[in-house]
Amino acid sequence: MADQNNDIEALTLAIELNPDDAAAYFNRGQYYNNHGASDLAIADFEAALKINPNHAEAYFNRALYYYDQKKYELAIADFEAVLKIKPNVDGSYIYRGDCYRDLNNYELAIADYDAALKINPNFDNAYVNRGVCYNRQKKNDLAMADYEAALRINPNNETAKGNIKIQNDNAANLAGGILGAALGISLSDN
Repeated sequence: MADQNNDIEALTLAIELNPDDAAAYFNRGQYYNNHGASDLAIADFEAALKINPNHAEAYFNRALYYYDQKKYELAIADFEAVLKIKPNVDGSYIYRGDCYRDLNNYELAIADYDAALKINPNFDNAYVNRGVCYNRQKKNDLAMADYEAALRINPNNETAKGNIKIQNDNAANLAGGILGAALGISLSDN
């Protein structure tokens, strides 16, 4: 606990010595964020953005907070700010895609996952997340292809493994239901 108090005192002293240092506010915000003080973290990220409106990391961290709070529109706005400053941040596309997915806007989500994959074609979770969108659109073949692509990149991706199992179970249940219906019809015809 003493170390934590020393850390926060040092970060606060840095701000007191140079109150126009956006990085100092951001660093203290990161500390607060890592120690569960989200409200204090957001206040420091906002202070950093007042000083430096091009502080991409402050936007990104505030966007993550908004995402966790299910304030998707605010998160999307902050991820867009990050992408204007740093257009090649694949994580911003992924998280903005997650916001769109959670808002059931699968086309925009897929477009963001595609953009992330153009930046980093080995981003296994981009394939998984895009696969989820395809699954929700009932495009099961595309979903399965994405889950399999994720496993080629990362054979330990448990989400991809689980989604493949669900896809296979659903296909087996559907096939069993169709077969049962067909047998029921043929039995009643006799």
